[in-house]
Amino acid sequence: MARISREDHHRNKQLLDQTVWELFKQSGWSGLTYSKIAEQMGMSKSTVQGYYPSSADFLEALEGKGLPAMLPKLDLTCPQSFLNSWRVLITQTFFANQFELFVLDAIQGLNGRYAQSGKVRILKFLQETFDIDQQAAEQVVQQAVGIAVFELLAKQQQKQKVEACE
Repeated sequence: MARISREDHHRNKQLLDQTVWELFKQSGWSGLTYSKIAEQMGMSKSTVQGYYPSSADFLEALEGKGLPAMLPKLDLTCPQSFLNSWRVLITQTFFANQFELFVLDAIQGLNGRYAQSGKVRILKFLQETFDIDQQAAEQVVQQAVGIAVFELLAKQQQKQKVEACE
């Protein structure tokens, strides 16, 4: 097999990272498979595995992208406005996918860094945006997590009702 230059490797990695990000936004963590990424990129699965030896390595492509993509859609007027907009947005695919990954990493430790770094970033952001202390920011995050769980459960229940009627 021919070796590729460092520049080509770096370029391929950037393209793969972008593909992973786009697939994640659409399909969530469970939708990220070697097969789907390879198909999107026109590569073999083994080539993709050369860049991401384990599926947990897909997190490299996602780190630091979620919060900046979410913020423009959230109402940042005050903490309560933030929570109200969070309640509305959490059932949208992209927001639900972000939350799912956050929880999966927190519980299963996919790489152990994704949830922790996300927590640090959101707390710092809330403190700076709303001029609140660490404890107040933690309370906002705790409320947002609770809202997310309840809203996603309600969405799942509604989906089950619709499926039962079909």
